[in-house]
Amino acid sequence: LDARWWYAINIALAALSTICIYAAARLFFDRMPSFVAAALFAASVPMCSVVAQLSTVHYFLAIILGALATIAYVIAVRRDNALLAIVSAFVYLAAMLAKEVAVPLPLFLTFVPRRSRYVTAHWLMLPVYFIWRRLVIGTFFGAYSWVIAPGEWPKLLLMLPWRVLKAMAGPNLFVGLTVIALMLIGIVLAAKQSREALLVTIVAMIVVFGPILPLAKEVNRRYVLVPWIACSIAFAAGARHRKVLLAAAPLLLIVANRQEWSTEFATRLRMSNEARFLVDMPVNGLLESPTTPPGTMEELNWLKLEQLHRPAGASWFYDDFYLCSHDLSGKRVFSYNAGRFVDATLRVHCGSIRYDKPLTVRFHWHNPAFAWDLGPYTTGTYTALLADGYEAFKIPARDALNIPGVTALPIRIRYDSPEGWTTYSPGFNLDLVKQPQFEWHRQ
Repeated sequence: LDARWWYAINIALAALSTICIYAAARLFFDRMPSFVAAALFAASVPMCSVVAQLSTVHYFLAIILGALATIAYVIAVRRDNALLAIVSAFVYLAAMLAKEVAVPLPLFLTFVPRRSRYVTAHWLMLPVYFIWRRLVIGTFFGAYSWVIAPGEWPKLLLMLPWRVLKAMAGPNLFVGLTVIALMLIGIVLAAKQSREALLVTIVAMIVVFGPILPLAKEVNRRYVLVPWIACSIAFAAGARHRKVLLAAAPLLLIVANRQEWSTEFATRLRMSNEARFLVDMPVNGLLESPTTPPGTMEELNWLKLEQLHRPAGASWFYDDFYLCSHDLSGKRVFSYNAGRFVDATLRVHCGSIRYDKPLTVRFHWHNPAFAWDLGPYTTGTYTALLADGYEAFKIPARDALNIPGVTALPIRIRYDSPEGWTTYSPGFNLDLVKQPQFEWHRQ
């Protein structure tokens, strides 16, 4: 349960990725622009999220290996060294295996530092990666993700730039967008230097922003970490002779970073406290609505029972319906409040649920896509409960999710109205194979 060494490794890899970005930039720029590019990466808003989560260490591995592959390739081309180019190709394969954000790298290497036959080895690594991926996880592309229908693309593409900007800017949009505006000035200056510079800039942006397209419905902070690297290096390229821009952008970014960090660290600290509390919680305890994701709670519980050999019994729930559908005799409900876990057993009540309100539920399963259409309300909030609230996820009224490997689903729908009342559907034990279409109404 002592995670300090894991975090020490995570921080060390974050530092190493920063150094590798600096080293790659130094192949093209002087010290100061290269330093600024690396500093912009280290102080970025997405970095706050990635460095605080052990589960995102593969981003650092992919960045380190991708930078090393780029460095080896550029040196190989400049020295006409075929062996070093092959080494670069294998490092590129390792980067892809760490995280698929590295997959488009050969498209960039084709144009940097100049067109070269040595990039052929990198392209040959692509089929190796996809075959490996198919053998390991059973699919060439994608996994768990939102389904995007053809008719949704125009709106999503229009909204995507704003979603990316928000993810890069952080909670203080004024400060964050000001930093991005300064960086855009540098990127434009870089693209205007020559036709080749314009081509390289366009290709680089396609390489780093292209993989975000399948994730257009939900742009998390970590998704924009690699695009931010490209923007940082392009900014340094354009602003390398403009000291005011080189100084202003990273200094202002530190302000955005600290504001993001205060929120991010508070969330991660609460999750850490919840995890430790679950391990030591009384066997009759129930933890109310943890911030920690359901999948993490499941894994932690496995660790607690199978590896630490702690007594079973303690559990958690994400929706109050769990309390209304289970026998709570002898149970104690704990809630997180201002850094402490307090006994909330006396506040449990189930009388506010309205079962006289209309509700419509439609499900459709076309392997691996699970689609839903909920109504009749166009405002308010819908929540999908699994196992009566043991897990809960807020969902839009209409959408679809790819859930490969899932053939059964114990689901219940909750609706919260803007007026303050709540209603639930019955619980549905869906057999997706035998009944791919399901519909239920309450008038």
